[in-house]
Amino acid sequence: MQAVALSDSATIDFMAKVVALTPANCDQAYMPLIVHQVPQIPDRSTAIS
Repeated sequence: MQAVALSDSATIDFMAKVVALTPANCDQAYMPLIVHQVPQIPDRSTAIS
């Protein structure tokens, strides 16, 4: 899976979907997830438009 830039709520939504779609029957069956949120990264919105 490739890392993508996400807003705070998009990150939460994405993680909730991963958990909901994982066919796990116990805590240990879920895949490890790590979120590294760095708000100091400059905004790239103007470069995209």
